[in-house]
Amino acid sequence: PQDLINIDQLFPQIGSAVSNYLQKNPAKTSDLEGLLKLGALTANIGEINLSNSPLKLNVENLILKGQNFAPNCYGGLKFC
Repeated sequence: PQDLINIDQLFPQIGSAVSNYLQKNPAKTSDLEGLLKLGALTANIGEINLSNSPLKLNVENLILKGQNFAPNCYGGLKFC
């Protein structure tokens, strides 16, 4: 594209997809000591595969680079 694309509309969709994934695949931790000492509690959730969660992005009125080209009209062949 000629101009940058605003992807703000994707963030709520990403949040929903991650939340749905974590509801189906809850993070597990055995860090009882971290809970009891009120220390840092971390959980490794591994790789989150969201390939089955397509995102929808509206890109109407998008101008592509090279979209406005100079016409090349020569003889009987026309590329205009």
